[in-house]
Amino acid sequence: MLSEAVWGLPGPSSFVDAITADAARGLHTVAVLPRRMLVSPDTVNELAGVLTTAMIQRDLICERVFPDCQQPLLPALGQQLCFSTALSLPLQDLIRHPDVHGRVIVVSVSDLAPDQVGALPDLVRRLVEVSRPLAPSDRVTFAFIAGREAVAALEGGATADVWLASHWWWNRVTRWDSGAHVARVSPASHHSLPAEVRAEVIVEVARWDLELAEHLVRTWNGEDAELQRHVKEWWSSGIFGVEELKSARVGVSPPAHLAGSWDAGHIDVWHGDICVAAGCLLTEPDWEQLLWRAQARVLLPWIDLRRAELHGALVQRLGPRWRAAVEMLDEQPGVGDVLEVGQLAHIARVRLGGADPLLTGCANELARVRNEMAHLRPVTFDDLERLLRSCRVLQRRP
Repeated sequence: MLSEAVWGLPGPSSFVDAITADAARGLHTVAVLPRRMLVSPDTVNELAGVLTTAMIQRDLICERVFPDCQQPLLPALGQQLCFSTALSLPLQDLIRHPDVHGRVIVVSVSDLAPDQVGALPDLVRRLVEVSRPLAPSDRVTFAFIAGREAVAALEGGATADVWLASHWWWNRVTRWDSGAHVARVSPASHHSLPAEVRAEVIVEVARWDLELAEHLVRTWNGEDAELQRHVKEWWSSGIFGVEELKSARVGVSPPAHLAGSWDAGHIDVWHGDICVAAGCLLTEPDWEQLLWRAQARVLLPWIDLRRAELHGALVQRLGPRWRAAVEMLDEQPGVGDVLEVGQLAHIARVRLGGADPLLTGCANELARVRNEMAHLRPVTFDDLERLLRSCRVLQRRP
């Protein structure tokens, strides 16, 4: 289940805003969700509530209806919309009944019986046809929350008619959304370097799957092996035809030949390209590269800040001996060049050694971790803790 806070993130909120704006223009809308989201009634209920609230805030007369599951879809909707009217009204008369003029009606497949869900595609198709000759002010406007089957009968599918707009839950979640959500549901006290790396790893692993991100925040203890176990359990099945992604283009909806994979939550758009969920390709090299990418986003800038502090500490500690120490390096820096961590560690070992074991140990640990990252090898959380302890000496220096 996605928490209610998800719909306040930039990507998801733009999804809600686009649907609301089209409804305000009098367009029927279909919020097309993947099956993986539709099977969670709580998630769909949250979206229905957010949509209804957003439309009311735009001064639209909007309500969510709950059709009688014992009746066919059209009579059940008629009963909800026109209490005083016979249930046998044809669709063209129902949508322009005086009781429903100017109203927006939210209908979710989570509130329908299986037979009613099966009848929805034909209802949507007919709704488009009978709405064409009518002004929006002279009829009701529907906002459906459904799967891709709801628009399958429409010619053109994704953007089928001037009076209907379908909005797909596709390319809606960015790294910023995922990162913000992880930060929001994480304990407020977790602002250490390991906590930041852990959060970035969760974003890299979960990608657009905000529910998985929230699950990992609650359950993952920080160990790599445990993370793999959690992800493998979450993604119990893999994906076929991954090679087809290479020729697929990003559009307003998932490519038709990959729609089933999108339904299962296995693919979406990430960093502008169609990608497979990280949990579907858990080979060891892929996993190491995934962890490295996440760690590099946090660790490399952090190490560079510590490098600058180490440089200043060594200059201060060596005093007049600093220039001679630099001149003895195998590779002489040019004017304005920055000394790398490895060069600083060499100076510390040769010029200080046991005379300042804490500063020398800090330089060595920074160089070791930076070397691991340079060779595209992820580090462990024990490594991070050791690095933090070693670098505390830099905080004690004026």
